[in-house]
Amino acid sequence: MIVETDFLDHWKTQMLIGVLDDPASPCYLLRLWAHCQQRKEYQFDSAKLTPAILKAITRCPADKQVLWNAFVEVGFLDLHEDGTVEAHGFYDSNSQLIAKWINGQKGGRPKKKTATEKPNQNLNVTEPEPIEEREREEEKEKVEKQDEGEGGNESSFSPSSCEKSFWKGKSYADLPRRTIEDYGDLHAMDDPIEAAMAVTGDYSMGMYGFLVKGCDKCLNAGMTPGGISGWLFQEVEKVFGEIKAGERERGKPAASGFTARMQENFATIDQPKTKAA
Repeated sequence: MIVETDFLDHWKTQMLIGVLDDPASPCYLLRLWAHCQQRKEYQFDSAKLTPAILKAITRCPADKQVLWNAFVEVGFLDLHEDGTVEAHGFYDSNSQLIAKWINGQKGGRPKKKTATEKPNQNLNVTEPEPIEEREREEEKEKVEKQDEGEGGNESSFSPSSCEKSFWKGKSYADLPRRTIEDYGDLHAMDDPIEAAMAVTGDYSMGMYGFLVKGCDKCLNAGMTPGGISGWLFQEVEKVFGEIKAGERERGKPAASGFTARMQENFATIDQPKTKAA
């Protein structure tokens, strides 16, 4: 099982701690993910993952329904229309592991011949590789190459071993204007740049251009897209909390305060140093 390096500080993990009012909340999530790995599945029928079962898996002392609602509210459980329940994020962070499960169900790697096995009597005839085994091997190699190309590495962890830069190739100029009324609306958003514009009410090119450049700087400095996203979401939440508390008004005052804060944050990001030849 892969766990991102920013797992403990990720805004979703911190939200779970806040909703349950329990500093041990990350352990409950890790137990759920361990359950997924042990059973080699991350999507469950409604009868296989209920509030009572979740409480037993996580060993959380909270009421079973309170625990269930917290996991759903924060976004660690997805309730699908067909009645299935999915451990959110497990697939994204463990795609390579899941690919191995699938290959294992199909038979795994073809067995290599040992030294004790007799060679083909006719040395001029090459024994053809069984079609099913060849297809399994090709499929496995394709999955492994895809994971490597997208930065997959089981020894590092975000969020994701297969994550891509969320802002790359996205047009922020055409986004519909959204109204954020509560934290639930904010947590339903996947893109922190879009969330920043919605919270501050500033959809100008200056706002999203500034944030895109800042994200590029963080990426060049070695931060992962997942780490950048979590960090930005934390800053957006701070501004939203100030608006809810009446300390800021939505619009230009909030936007100017947010950009000023992010300018200071981006200024602290060090670019990678060039190694001496």
